[in-house]
Amino acid sequence: MQGTRVIGVGTDVASADDIAQSVGRFGDRYLARVFTAAEARQGAGAAGLAELFAAKEAVAKALAWPPATPLPWTDIEVHADHTPPTVRLHGRAADLGARRQITDISLSWARTGPIAVAVALATATPSTSHTPTLEGLT
Repeated sequence: MQGTRVIGVGTDVASADDIAQSVGRFGDRYLARVFTAAEARQGAGAAGLAELFAAKEAVAKALAWPPATPLPWTDIEVHADHTPPTVRLHGRAADLGARRQITDISLSWARTGPIAVAVALATATPSTSHTPTLEGLT
């Protein structure tokens, strides 16, 4: 699309073994801190949760989340029931996206065995008819 510009790119790799270890150690507390209720329902075990976690990390990097600022993981919500998966930003992540004028986040991921990888591309498209909501971007 003409006028579209790349705002940020992020990538991440996550291990289902690490996710399973965190769930085993911290249980529901970990799940509630990292995943929204919708994500926890759609995650297919540790491997599915690893995909979601890698996607969240990739989106955070594409947003250029300040490293010294704690990231509220549930502010980044990934919907895997679509192909390709979609992203909604909430709270502070939505505020950062709006400040950076992001109008779309594209996400791609893959999994082999216990390893998941995700790539996120944040773009801005000038438009007089579209204003992203503060609640989220898809």
